[in-house]
Amino acid sequence: MTTKPPPPPPVQVPPRLRSTWRIGRVPLIEPLLGARIVPREWPLARVDGVIGWGRKLTGERALALARRTGLPWLLAEDGFLRSVGLGDLEPALSIVLDDLGIYYDAHGPSRLEALIAAGHTPAEQARARALAAAWRAGRVSKYNHARERPGVLAPGDVLVVDQTAGDSSIGFGLADAGSFHRMLEAALDEHPGARIVLKVHPDVIAGRKRGHFESLTAGQASRVRLQATDAHPPGLLEAAAAVYCVTSQMGFEAMLWGRPVRCFGMPFYAGWGLTGDELAAPLRRGAASFETLVHAALIDYPRYLDPETRERCEPERLLDWMALQRRQRERFPPEVRAIPHQAWRRPQLRAFFAGSTAGLDGPGPAVHLRPAPLAPPDGAAQALSGVGWLMDPGGDPEDGTQRSALEALLAHHEFDAGLLDRARRLRERMTGVPASHPHGVRLVVADSEAEALALLAAVRRDHPADTVACWLAPGVQTTPAMRAGCAAWRPPGQPWRQALAGAATVHVQSSSRGFLALLAGYPVVCHGLPFYAGWGLTTDLVAPPAPRGRALPLDALVAAALILAPAYLSRVTGRFTTPERALAEAQSPPGALPSDRTLLVHDLLQGGADLWRRLR
Repeated sequence: MTTKPPPPPPVQVPPRLRSTWRIGRVPLIEPLLGARIVPREWPLARVDGVIGWGRKLTGERALALARRTGLPWLLAEDGFLRSVGLGDLEPALSIVLDDLGIYYDAHGPSRLEALIAAGHTPAEQARARALAAAWRAGRVSKYNHARERPGVLAPGDVLVVDQTAGDSSIGFGLADAGSFHRMLEAALDEHPGARIVLKVHPDVIAGRKRGHFESLTAGQASRVRLQATDAHPPGLLEAAAAVYCVTSQMGFEAMLWGRPVRCFGMPFYAGWGLTGDELAAPLRRGAASFETLVHAALIDYPRYLDPETRERCEPERLLDWMALQRRQRERFPPEVRAIPHQAWRRPQLRAFFAGSTAGLDGPGPAVHLRPAPLAPPDGAAQALSGVGWLMDPGGDPEDGTQRSALEALLAHHEFDAGLLDRARRLRERMTGVPASHPHGVRLVVADSEAEALALLAAVRRDHPADTVACWLAPGVQTTPAMRAGCAAWRPPGQPWRQALAGAATVHVQSSSRGFLALLAGYPVVCHGLPFYAGWGLTTDLVAPPAPRGRALPLDALVAAALILAPAYLSRVTGRFTTPERALAEAQSPPGALPSDRTLLVHDLLQGGADLWRRLR
């Protein structure tokens, strides 16, 4: 019986590292390391170790410097769940650190190889299975910028994966350019009745690098379909009957999807009895379980960075965040026409439609946008840090007279207990403890002069004995006619909770402030038909064109309008975020958010403030 070797001790990261790459070339490396990269001007006597990048020139320089000085060394590489965009566009959110070698160099040992060989406990294996399931459910990959391409592979198709010429993992994986041609011929021979889909690398599609297949023979071309559009890998792997690769990470991801994998090189996931290997495995490798491979490669070996806090995190947290980016990027067609489309909104449009081409004209379907009713905290003079928009391909999502996706969500979605509890907690974070409501004070909330006059007249007519107060949206000027119908005014710049103070009932036409009043526990009377009317939560003076179909609890309304329907952007990342994080950023004091702006795609601070002022 073969005894499993003990797992290697945790990698030790010296506190002050001399890197062999240029300062600033690898953003976010210091929080991932938990160590400082010191300037090259520092004398080596004040340096605790050296670090280089893989088996590239910087890695070889680091090893040479370590041999010369006796300093400890580390080699770094991107992790297997890296970023949304490609490597030259975005910094890595995960790295691997190796003090024995590097994972793609099969010529010698690596820390990952030692972690796989040591095995894992039943609890660790259960965590690995859950992580693999979350990987599939989140439809993530190493890079996550590309859209899904349904129908590229049909049932029974075999996927063959090309790589960029000169990729260091090829030679270090005991392969060469000829391995790719042998791989394609093997796929054709071993699946004589199947169509072969040859996937080209994204960098080749983008024109930055070359692949290994300049042309195909006539016989090959009759059965091989070239996949040369940038397609997100999960859609391909999910449909493939088998996957052929040399050393590409796509082989490992295919294993996460439960697909049989044939290897024509020796990547880190080959040689463990889990793949069909063309090459003999190094003697260092033996039999390993799928769970052990996953735990070592996705949990033990890499380090992950939370993109919103800039602190180290577990893989599950980054996977959840990346899955959110994937869901939001796939919500709309590849091309859309955004309505409205003023020039000052274009940066927001590009961010909110990150998975689509958002244009002013063109063939795509129109998408209507409105600001999500997520108010800044009371008394805050700062702008909203996390910006939210409701986006609806059917109609204006805040107009209850139109058929919209938001209305369909409210009418048909099954709001489970977990979602309702999440909505309750979000509502309580936004509003605090519900206020007491004295009898008789009716607060009119209006977004325009005409709306104010109509509401004041209606409330005075129906409730002549009650005190009427009024709050106008910023920019709406009071008139003598308004003042004649109102006993008290709420200053437009007054925090919303203070404006509500003393109100027993809130009267609105269709303002989103009526929704915020509902969240705070105030009775709301709707003189129009906003999206939140007609669900049994408001007193409605106008009937909808068609019955809503059911009554809803308040937290179902919150879940639909604040969690499921909108998209939010983080000020820190410029990427999609959750409403909880958007609210936390809005409530953060100045200077409390991470100051490093390396990941900031769009500077939304001023733009978000302007958006809210203009549209709320």
